[in-house]
Amino acid sequence: RADFADAHVALGNIAAMSRDFASAKFAYECALTLAPGHAALYNNLGNALQALHDHAGACAAFARAYEGAPQLPDLVRNLTIERVQLGRFAEAEAHLRTLLARDGGDFEVLLSLGFTLQKTHRPQEALALYERARVLRPADADLLNNLGIVMQDLGRLDEAIDCYDAALTERPGFELARWHRSL
Repeated sequence: RADFADAHVALGNIAAMSRDFASAKFAYECALTLAPGHAALYNNLGNALQALHDHAGACAAFARAYEGAPQLPDLVRNLTIERVQLGRFAEAEAHLRTLLARDGGDFEVLLSLGFTLQKTHRPQEALALYERARVLRPADADLLNNLGIVMQDLGRLDEAIDCYDAALTERPGFELARWHRSL
């Protein structure tokens, strides 16, 4: 039954779990031809495209997912990452500031806006957002790593090392935190 969208979704999920992202992409695209507008499917496609380093495609897929279901886990973060990868900093920042105005205590928005500011060389502003996010989730490895990078940018090396160590405690195989700590 080639017209059974759920079968294509399941096949895409199996391929993604097997780290065969090209096959996952194909399966999700097939499913979307049968179930256009399905936000979670666009999110899955975005994840596959992100893994394939197709930043423009991933950004477009995440944007379509966001239109239909902005509450999907990690969607704001992934959309921000792709916008930053594409150099669309102003777009990312404007969107995140709008979201932050609606809910100043949204961890994902605080983390994503901090990341955007960090990438635009505004470490002091990023630090303020990361500190707010840390109150909400003090043991988040991604946050701790980003906080370490900002501390490093500000010349606060002992605090940066502490952040990297904390990130590695939370996620022992976190190569990016290990790399930044080594620097």
